[in-house]
Amino acid sequence: MNDFKTYWEEKAQKRRKSWAAKSKQFAEQHTKLEVIRKKVFLPFEYVGGFDFYNFTKPHHAKRNPFAVWQQGVFSFSEDSLREAMIAQGADISHFKMEECRLSIVGKDAPRPEVTDYYANAINNVYLIRNKYRAWLKRIYEICTDVQICKLTYGQVSMIIRRYSSDGLPFAYYEVIPCEQLVRSAMLMEETSFNRLNIATLLMEMAAEYELRQEELNYHAKKLKLRTMEAVTIEGIDFELWDDKKLQEKLKEYVKKDYTLDKVMDQVLRPWKLGVRKFMETITQRDIQDNAIVLEPRNCFYIAEYTKQFVNQNLRSYLDRQGLQEVKAYIPAYSFEQCIMEYQGYRMIIKRDYSPDAFIVYPFADEDRFLESNNDKQHVTLRVLTLSAIAEYLKLLPTYGPRIAAMKTKVKERYNIILKQYGHSNQQ
Repeated sequence: MNDFKTYWEEKAQKRRKSWAAKSKQFAEQHTKLEVIRKKVFLPFEYVGGFDFYNFTKPHHAKRNPFAVWQQGVFSFSEDSLREAMIAQGADISHFKMEECRLSIVGKDAPRPEVTDYYANAINNVYLIRNKYRAWLKRIYEICTDVQICKLTYGQVSMIIRRYSSDGLPFAYYEVIPCEQLVRSAMLMEETSFNRLNIATLLMEMAAEYELRQEELNYHAKKLKLRTMEAVTIEGIDFELWDDKKLQEKLKEYVKKDYTLDKVMDQVLRPWKLGVRKFMETITQRDIQDNAIVLEPRNCFYIAEYTKQFVNQNLRSYLDRQGLQEVKAYIPAYSFEQCIMEYQGYRMIIKRDYSPDAFIVYPFADEDRFLESNNDKQHVTLRVLTLSAIAEYLKLLPTYGPRIAAMKTKVKERYNIILKQYGHSNQQ
C-alpha cells in the first residue's frame, strides 16, 4: 500500500453508497436503533465468506515496521511504528503502546468465545472459534513465554501476543486487529508476521470504526426524521376519484372484464395506501417509545394464543384508550383472526404465513371477505403495535361513511355499465 489516505477514501466512498438502501430497509422493517447499532458494528467474522487472508491482503508488505531484529534478537519497535504511521498521514497524538512479558509454563490455554455476539452465529464463526482454541492449546504446550503488546489508536485497540520458547529465535503470533470489531484472532508464524504492515492495519481499524460510527449517525438521523414525521401525523391521507374519473375508469374496467372485487381494489387503492402509511407511521412512533411490537405468531398461532391476545392484551389496551365500545372477538370459523366492530364499522386482523405478517382489513363491511384470502380489500403489515390498532379504530367512524358511500356508488355504477356493455362478470 503506497498511499493509505487514497486507499481508504475510495473504500469509504463505496461503502457510503449503500447506506441509503440500508436505511430504507431499516425503515420498512421498523428496525430499532439498538438493532441497527448491532448490525452496523457487526464483527468482521460474522459476514459470510470472511477470511483473514483477504482481510489483511492490502496490508501485506516487504517488512513489518513494528518488527525489528538486531543481532538475532526480536523486539517490538514503537519508534519505527510511529514513523511508519506518520509517513501515512496518521495523527500519532492519538497513539499509545503498552507492553509486558509473562511466563505461560504450566498454565492452561484460554478458551476464547467468539460466538457471543449473536445467539445464532453463522457456521463460519464456529469454525474460526474451534481453530482458535485448538491453536492456543498447542501453543501453550510448546511455548514458554508470551510477550503482549497493546496498541491504541483513536477509538480502537489492537492486541498482539508473541509466543516464544527458550533458546529459539522465532515465535508464533496471535493478532487481534481490533478488539472492538474482531472477536477472534489472526494466527501467524514469524514469516507472515514480518510481512504484515501493522502501521496501515491499525490505521484502517481506526478508520473503519469511525466510518461505522458515521454510518450509525446517518441511520439515527434518518430514524429521527421518520419519528418526527410520525409524531406529527394527524389523520389518514388519501384522495379518491371524482365522479368523472370514476365513470371513465369503470367503463374501462368493464371492457376489460374486471370483476367487482378487482374494480373495488383499484378504486380504493389510495385509501388502502393511506391506511397502511398511517398504521406504519404510528407503529414507528411506538417503537421509538419502546412499545411492545406485536408478532403474528404470538397473536395468531393456536387458539390459546389468539384468546390471550384478543381477550387480555387487546381488550385491556382498548379499554385504557377509551374504546370500551369496541367489540373485539374471535369468529367461530377461525381462531387466526380478530374482528373489531366500532360504531357500525368493522375492521379485521388476520395472520399471513408467507411472509409472516398481519393482514388488516380496514373496512370489512361484507361477510364474504371474512373467510377469503383472495380478495384485495386489505393491507399487509410486517410489524404492528396495539397503539396503531387503537388509533385507527378511533378514526374509523370518521372515514367509514366516506368509504361506504364510495363502495355503494361503485357497485351501482358498475352494474349499470355492465348491463350497457352486455357483460356478465360475476359479482
